[in-house]
Amino acid sequence: VQKILERVSEYVDSVLAGTVPANNTVGRYLMDTVSIVPKVDAAEFEKMFNSHLQDLLMVIYLANMTRTQLAVAKRLEKLM
Repeated sequence: VQKILERVSEYVDSVLAGTVPANNTVGRYLMDTVSIVPKVDAAEFEKMFNSHLQDLLMVIYLANMTRTQLAVAKRLEKLM
């Protein structure tokens, strides 16, 4: 994604500098793409990202606990 964004940025800079002729189709495509992305300030984005990360870590933790519980139950079952 980073490389694609750099390539698009270079294209836009070249058009603005006048070294590359503007292409209406590409311009409209870029405008449509940019207008779809919601505007979120950095603090709100960081909060959402951290919340998602915590949720993901909790799911991983619960999956590991479940795996451990099943292993313990299986070993107890063999003893009885």
